[in-house]
Amino acid sequence: MIAFLCAISAIASPICNDHQLSSHWFSQYGQEPTDGTMEYRRSVGDIPLDMSPYDGVLAVEDCSRIGDVAWINIDDRWRHVMAFDCLGRDEDNWMQEKNIIAELGFYLARKADIEVGRGVRGFLVWQEEYNVKEKETPQQKPQDQFWILN
Repeated sequence: MIAFLCAISAIASPICNDHQLSSHWFSQYGQEPTDGTMEYRRSVGDIPLDMSPYDGVLAVEDCSRIGDVAWINIDDRWRHVMAFDCLGRDEDNWMQEKNIIAELGFYLARKADIEVGRGVRGFLVWQEEYNVKEKETPQQKPQDQFWILN
């Protein structure tokens, strides 16, 4: 599918270099779980105190991804995010069962105008998969003109 999307793209994108593109559903965290998890992850050094370079946070299935940076595309808009939580090692994998790629932090979901309690379809690309520099600012986001959302 990525090859097709890149083939019809009018603008070159760094994602069009044979990288995996994950398109699934994003669910969302409530405000209290987001705040509590942020406080804990900062206290143990899993994420930085200054999150201003990022548009928000998300929780992913793989706990080894905590602190990793990604780009997500929801409604044809790129957002620079950091993984701040995970499914956990002892839980059933409900995320895979429900085709959920990640859970958006409460404030990210509000910025994206996603109705509380609703999921949204989108794309997730881990930053290292297309060599975007860590210090790249949100104004330097990849182009989004070639995305087709179902």
